[in-house]
Amino acid sequence: MIEISGKRFLAAIATVMALLSCSSSLAQSSWAEIKQRGLLKVGTFTYIPESWLDPSTGAWRGIDADITMAIGKRLGIRVEPVFIVHSAILPSISSGRVDVIAGLYRTPAREGVLAFGAEPMWFGTDVIVAHADNNSIEGLQSLKGKSLGTERGGAQETVADKLKQEFGLAEIRKFESAEPMLMDVVAGRLDAATWFGFTFEWQQRNGPKMPLKVVSEVDPRYYGLTKLPANWYVFSKDNSKEIIVAFDNALRDIRVSGEMKSILAKYGLTSESYLDGRVR
Repeated sequence: MIEISGKRFLAAIATVMALLSCSSSLAQSSWAEIKQRGLLKVGTFTYIPESWLDPSTGAWRGIDADITMAIGKRLGIRVEPVFIVHSAILPSISSGRVDVIAGLYRTPAREGVLAFGAEPMWFGTDVIVAHADNNSIEGLQSLKGKSLGTERGGAQETVADKLKQEFGLAEIRKFESAEPMLMDVVAGRLDAATWFGFTFEWQQRNGPKMPLKVVSEVDPRYYGLTKLPANWYVFSKDNSKEIIVAFDNALRDIRVSGEMKSILAKYGLTSESYLDGRVR
């Protein structure tokens, strides 16, 4: 169900790492320390049905929540969600505010500063959406001269830049979260936006339905992939070897046992593509 890109991303990394190197208190916990603490702090985002906080109970809900809770059960450790935004990914990991972040795409920029395991969580699709009544946008070719929104620091930011180069978009607008971006499309202040396909389908099916349409799915090649982009757990590059092994083993067990398939089906994701990433 697939970053900050270019020079600005690298500059931000350098600044953050310089600041962190000045403080010994901002250190990533080892797996032994996490187990001794008895609590795993998991960075997550608000994307229904992937992850959200239930306002009536205060419980963490969604696909990523269920998968992470299943991992916590296997590892015998309590899980606590920490809600962040994409622009805070690196600082949250590097400072020790979170031990792991759930549900991120794997990109070269992120691989340079974050650690990934061998086992993905699940696979997804991204889409370009526009207002349902906007007849001037019916495919990627029709994005020429248009404005496109994307979430700052997300994988779709890289996709948006590539689409601008290939199809001659007039402007890329970057938002801190999805809601204002999509509302700008609805209000006609923005021509189109990149978004998660499964999230869009969920909202249109379960409400509140928005007057939006899918212009096109995003081809995996824009991520440099041959399969659908995978969602991954990401870790600090320091003290992470043991926790990565623990997560990989737990994810394999969840997949082999059929629990992963059941979790995805619970949220209406029944296609095998969500499990193996194959384009069907």
